[in-house]
Formats: sequence, structure tokens, C-alpha cells
Amino acid sequence: MEAVWYQDERTDDGQILSSRIRLARNVRKYPFQSKLTTEDARHMVQETTDAINNERQAVNRLFHPPIDIASVSVTERKVFLEKHIVSPEFLKIDKPRGLMLTSDQNVSVMVNEEDHIRIHILLILRGDSIYAFRS
Repeated sequence: MEAVWYQDERTDDGQILSSRIRLARNVRKYPFQSKLTTEDARHMVQETTDAINNERQAVNRLFHPPIDIASVSVTERKVFLEKHIVSPEFLKIDKPRGLMLTSDQNVSVMVNEEDHIRIHILLILRGDSIYAFRS
């Protein structure tokens, strides 16, 4: 994984500006989380990751392969939470979930969170560099 913004050793004036964009969408053919079956949740994760993987060919493999959050250690989950890559709700859900990240972790896609699909984009301005949606 490439260096992320907080590991950049270039000097600056010590000021860092950040902004986060969150886009949440629900998929029409699936019920909301409270009525979503395990099978539907599994299908939605597969359909979403397939769609991203198909698009990934066009955007030069922007995202890493999906992360099975159920197989991630408790420590890694806490790190994802502290970095605002995932939400607390996402970690509590007991149905299949999907997580995809860019190599710099500035963009994350959660599938089967409170919303069906939630995309977080983190924009960091540090010195003369902008870190966002770059891989």
C-alpha cells in the first residue's frame, strides 16, 4: 500500500485541512436493512463488488479486492473505525457486508451498512499537496 497523507514526511507549515464527502444510496430491488435477508445481503455485496470490479478496469484498478470484514481482526476493525473508513454501525451488522478501499485509503465503499451502499471520500490539503481519490 502506498504512503497515506499522515505519513508524508515533506515539511509544511503544520496546517492540515480535511473534508469528507459521504454518498449514501439504496438499491431499489432490495429491502432496507431491517428486512434484508442474509441471502439478499450476500447477493447485494456480490453485485456491488462485481460492478466496482468491472468499472475498475476502466479506472486503472483504483480499488483493492473486497475485504471480508468478518475475517478482519478486532485491532484492524478498530483502526478502520478510527480512520473513519467504516462506521460503528457497519461493524455491528451480522449479515454479509462488503468493504472496498483505494490503495491510499482515501476512498472507501461499504456495502450493507445502514444504507445499502455508502461511499466515503476523504480530501486532505497539506502544504502544497492534495490527497484525494488518487492511486
